[in-house]
Amino acid sequence: FLKEQKTNSWNSVQNYYSNFNTTGMQPHIPPICRANDIIAFTRLRIGHTMATHSHLLNGSNRPRCEFCTYPSLTVKHLLDECTRFSATRNALFDEKPISN
Repeated sequence: FLKEQKTNSWNSVQNYYSNFNTTGMQPHIPPICRANDIIAFTRLRIGHTMATHSHLLNGSNRPRCEFCTYPSLTVKHLLDECTRFSATRNALFDEKPISN
């Protein structure tokens, strides 16, 4: 009973990460995936990578995009917005946002 109550309480809390899994369902991971691949895809999905978050660990300024000098380097910017990758993005994904 207590475990169920805690789970319900936790599920009712809105947080930053609830935006990434709105259905609450576990993603299907094929059995052939290696742990490192799962970690990489999860970090991309939630936007936490060494390129975008290492400044928090070493106390430096937030990085700019080195390709277009956008003031804030994020995974979403690299996948959906960076002008350097627009031709490749359009050729591969027909202008649909990659991050969705």
